[in-house]
Order: sequence, then C-alpha cells, then structure tokens
Amino acid sequence: LEDRGRLIERAAMLERASRLRREGAARQFPGARDLDEVTPSSAAQALALAHWRSGNGANEVERAIQAWDGVSRPSAMFLHGLRAIEAAVAEPGTREDGSSRASLLHALGVARLWAAVLSDSSALDAAREPLREARTIRSEMPGYSSVVHSACALADAERLDAWRARDSSDASAALARATAALEVRETADVQLMPTDRALLELTRAAVLVDRGCVERDSSRFSAAAALLDGISDRLDARRAPRLAMMGLLIRLRIEAQRAAIHPAPVHQVRLRSLHDQLRRHNTASGDLRLSRLLDLSHGRASRGPAAPYALDYPQPDPF
Repeated sequence: LEDRGRLIERAAMLERASRLRREGAARQFPGARDLDEVTPSSAAQALALAHWRSGNGANEVERAIQAWDGVSRPSAMFLHGLRAIEAAVAEPGTREDGSSRASLLHALGVARLWAAVLSDSSALDAAREPLREARTIRSEMPGYSSVVHSACALADAERLDAWRARDSSDASAALARATAALEVRETADVQLMPTDRALLELTRAAVLVDRGCVERDSSRFSAAAALLDGISDRLDARRAPRLAMMGLLIRLRIEAQRAAIHPAPVHQVRLRSLHDQLRRHNTASGDLRLSRLLDLSHGRASRGPAAPYALDYPQPDPF
C-alpha cells in the first residue's frame, strides 16, 4: 500500500498503510501504547520493531512533504519521522538481514535528502552514505529490482549537490557521480518492473539535461528527449501521475533550454502547451499537490546558491 500510494500519489493509501502498521504492531507488541516504549525480547522482535518504527517514520516524512508549504523549514512531523527512522537504523539487530537493512537505509537516505531540500544543507552528505549502502546491498541481491529506487535517490542527491555547486567543475563532478549511480544492469536474475525502468530512464533524462546546462552541450537535451520518447507509454497521468509529472517537468526544461539557445516561436508554443498540461495535471492530481515533486535542478526546491548553468533563462512558475 505504501509503495502503491507513492507511485500513484494517493494519500488515502498511505493513511491506510499507516493504520495497518499500527494494528500489526499492537498484535506483535500487546499492551504497548507507543512503539518507543517497547523493549524487544528477541532478535526477531528487534528487527520487527525496527521495521515498524522506520515505516511509521517514513509515513510521517511523506505526509509532511505532502503538506509542505514551500517555506524553508522542516515541520515537527517531519523531524519526528526522521528521528524514528534513525532509531530504527541504529538497532543492532537490523544488520543481520540484508533486505531489511537496505530498506531501512533507503528510508533514512531519502528522509535526509528531503531534510537537505527543506533547509539543512549539511544533511546532504549524511544522505549519501545510507543511500550508497542501500544501493550496494540491493544490487547484490538477485531479483531485487528495488535497487532502482536507491539508485535514483542517490542520483537525486548528486543532482542537488550539482545544483548548489559553486563552479562548473564541481557541478560536472557531481553529475558524473549521478550518472554512475544510475548504472543498473538487468540480468537473468534481475528483471526490472516497467515502472522501475521508467523511473530509471526519467532520472537519466533529468541528469542529461543537467549535464547539457553545465557543459554547454545541446546534444544532451536531444538525448534526454529521446529517453522520454522511449518510455512515453509508461507516463500515463492516470496510472502513474508522479512519473507523468516528472516527464512533463523534464520536457519543460528541455524546451526552455532550446528556446534559450535558438529563440523561435515554435519553442514558445511548446512551452505554453507544457505549462497548460502541467497546470491541468496538477489540478487533477487528487490528494497530493504534485507541483511539490522533487525535481531538484528545475529549481522547484532550490536552497542555497544557484548552480553555474551555462544557459540561463527565466523560469516562469507553471503552477
């Protein structure tokens, strides 16, 4: 329910998942009014408790992001969720099960990445370590396509680093790391789900646009557009609104860069069309405001100095 709720952007699913977690915890730890009061009596209970805490914490972080008003500060709900995840990861019993350990580390890395976006730039370095470890563990587990999610989260951390870089060489180095993080290979044992493959290609496209800006190389924009064309059937606004919104935001950046390089009426027409699509998509998004989607280099979650992108252009807010 949590995975599905995030994929199709439905807060009701996240709420139901949170309720099921509480009910499960009440059965496993009878008499406990709060998971913080529980003392596990075995390694299995310690691992289960860590999962309960991490899951509840991740849900609090997710709901806090949904309610984010754009002001540079983390909410009390967000901070409580982050502390719950950190406590879960610190539990010694979580180190014995690779799959569990990777899930907990991924949740921690994503929460810290959001902390960096919200206000705490020092959290960016702290986000990389758990995301790298989660990616490594998942890449070594046959049939575990969740490696894509850790790879994309790690790439997003590097993209944010590039966006905040003080010079183009630092930005290029960060984007090279982002490209390397996205090197996920399919094998006979690891077959990616269609939505996982779409997320991977979307993130690759976003990194290509970033590289085109920093390297003054317009061919990167064409390559990014080709990647989007290749997965267009997966970017259905009804079945996967988050993926569809990512695709629209990346296309918006591509057209804006092309318009900056070669001003022509056709680019303005395309930009206006994309703005209209984004506005309609945002209006019809249901429980979540998808305009808060984490598209770091588009500047929608900018904190700190702007990256030295070679092609500067006005970015009117499409929302």
